[in-house]
This record gives sequence, C-alpha cells and structure tokens, in this order.
Amino acid sequence: MKDFAAYDNSPRTDRTVHPVEGTPAAAALVRKLPKTLSLGTVGWYHPSWRGTVYDRFTGERPDWFQTYAAYAAHPLFRTTEWVLSRRRRTDERDWQRIALLTPSDFSPLIRLSGRVTDPVLRQRRGEAAGENPEFLSIELVRETVTEPIAKHFGANPPGVLLDLLADPRRGAYRPAERKAFYERLEVFLARWRGETEAPLYVNVRTPLLQTPALMKLLLKSGAYPTLTLTSGGASLSAQLRSLAWYDEAAGEAALRTPLILRWLAPQVPTHFRGERAGLDPVTTTRLAYAAASALHAGRRVLFLADEKAEGNAPGTVTRFAESVAERLRKMREEAEREKRNAPPDLPPLQPSQK
Repeated sequence: MKDFAAYDNSPRTDRTVHPVEGTPAAAALVRKLPKTLSLGTVGWYHPSWRGTVYDRFTGERPDWFQTYAAYAAHPLFRTTEWVLSRRRRTDERDWQRIALLTPSDFSPLIRLSGRVTDPVLRQRRGEAAGENPEFLSIELVRETVTEPIAKHFGANPPGVLLDLLADPRRGAYRPAERKAFYERLEVFLARWRGETEAPLYVNVRTPLLQTPALMKLLLKSGAYPTLTLTSGGASLSAQLRSLAWYDEAAGEAALRTPLILRWLAPQVPTHFRGERAGLDPVTTTRLAYAAASALHAGRRVLFLADEKAEGNAPGTVTRFAESVAERLRKMREEAEREKRNAPPDLPPLQPSQK
C-alpha cells in the first residue's frame, strides 16, 4: 500500500526547515561513537520524519535543498545516499546547490540512475520491455555524473554507487551471459578509472553474480564492493565472505577504503524479528558486529538505511548506532582484560660471564 503523504501536492512552505532539537540521550549516543563511523539514510526527506529528523514545519513539501541542509546539520547523520532519477536529468543548478550545502565532515554517496544500472527497459509495472541500450554507458555517466562532480566538488569528490539491478529475463545469468556481463563491466570500470578520481562502489542485486570472478574484477579495477542487503539479493553471510576475500587480497589498501553497509530491504523472516512490527534485531546485530570489527581495525565505516529495511530509517540508524557503541565497549573491555592477564614482560637473558 502506498503512503499517499509522500505524493502530497500541497503548496511548498517558505519557512526554513531546521533539524529537530537534540535530546540528552541523542547527544550521549553521538559521544559514544567514533568519528570514523558515518551514519545516514537513503534519501534525506520523508513526510513521517517531521518531529524526529526535522522540526514540525508547516506544509507537506518543503524545499528539497532546505531539507538537505537541515538533514546535514543533524548531529547523528553524516552521510546520505542521493538516488539519481531514471526519468529526470539532474539540473546543473541542483549539483551546484548540493555541493555548496554539503559540510566538510559530511560524506554523500551518489547512486547512479537506473538508466545506467538496469540491463532492461521497464514497462510501467516493472516488467522487462527489451534490452537497455544505455546499460553501463560510460558516455552517459560522464555527461550526467562525473563531469558535474569534477566541476562542483573539485578535489573532494563524493563516492559513487553502481547498484546493478537484476535482469528479470529467463536465462539471463547462464554461464555465457555471465561471462558477457563481466566483460562489459570490465570495460566500464577501466574507462571509469581513466576518467575520474571519484571512488566507485559496486553492488549486484542478484546472488548469481556475487562470485569470486566479480571480486577479482573489482580488485583489478580499483572499485570497491559494498555490503548491501536487498530483498532477493545475496545473503549477508555470502557478502561477508566476499568482503573478507577482497580485504585479504587488497591488503593495506582495504583499510584506507571505507566499508559501505547499506540496508535496503529485510532478509530475515517475520517470525525471527522483534515483538514490534518491522524490527529485525538479528540483522542489526550482525551488521553492528561487522561495523565494529572494521572500526576496531582502524577502518572508516558508512552505514545507510532505507525506509524498507524496518519501515523507519531514522529509527534503524539509531538502533544500529546503539548496537555498534555497545559492541565497541565490549571489545575495549576484552582488550583491557587480555592486557591485564598477559604475563609480565621478562628482561632478556644475559649471557653468563665466566
């Protein structure tokens, strides 16, 4: 069922949108978290966020850039995912305003449009209507994304997400078709590396492509895999194994690359969730463990939640942050305990003197 508030056509308000006033509990949570953890949501506006992310402004459709500025000023959110429209090209002025409103400590991620990431053309209800001629088109990406990034963000480009959608056609992932897909993706990645300094993060929406061949291709090209939970996508366990292989093969370079965790849809059945509808403590805990381990190793982590994950992205971010803070606390206590219980360092043996 659609949330019709999201399609409200009431006049926009001229009143400035501000972030909601912080609470002592929220301030205490922020202090517990390391600076290397950036939390955020997919998109930065939803009508139901009034009173939790934004103040209670009047009207249902405030200015898009005012909500972005207010979101970026919120103490808990230091990243967001900007999903470029499949049907509408982003104006030059939009890029300029986003760049000007982005704080220096804020890390936006830009998801490429479905025009580039979808292998098929879609009918109105999502059915395949033929092959997409612009699939993995570096020319389209250059015109609509990399050139605006270079022009408006300069030497500090945001990360770009290549979120490859699943091909619904029968036999789309047979061995021969997979080989052709990898070859096409390899050409795209090689041209990306030669044309822009913006880091590229890659996700595939089908488990059949979550293979060692994909990890080797990303490692060779300098692109980075994400851990992305989607309905029907590769399982959390499979993606953790792929990331572990990639990190081991990349060595020290992996520690210099942010770990991107994206929770876009639930994967755990309803009967395994919490008492309240939509909550998924199993996934929250496992993602928190992965994030805490990376943070403990000195790696930066970006976590993004979608409304489809648990129905309340800001709430999901808060619960995830609490889980990470608790896990880091326990890891510090374990390290201190091991240090206390370690045997004392003995002086080196001196050679006997005759």
